[in-house]
Amino acid sequence: MPGGWGAMSRLIWRLKLDAEREPGVVSETEIARIEREDSAVPGTLGLTLDESKALMAAIQAEIVGAQVGVMGERFRWCEHCGAISTT
Repeated sequence: MPGGWGAMSRLIWRLKLDAEREPGVVSETEIARIEREDSAVPGTLGLTLDESKALMAAIQAEIVGAQVGVMGERFRWCEHCGAISTT
């Protein structure tokens, strides 16, 4: 019964991070899935502190990983001679 007092269902959110590492090339990563019963009470509204921390950690891991990858590739080549750096 939509909008009524019928059987409970679950609300599901999938949080995805889109990364555009090259112009026009987008990769999508699901970083979290949050589920709730459709009947909320004040104590179950929003995210818990643990969920918030886990979400932020997942975002950080994706962003830092991408930045390290780009920087590692950028500094892999010698600016002066173009040879692959051995260090």
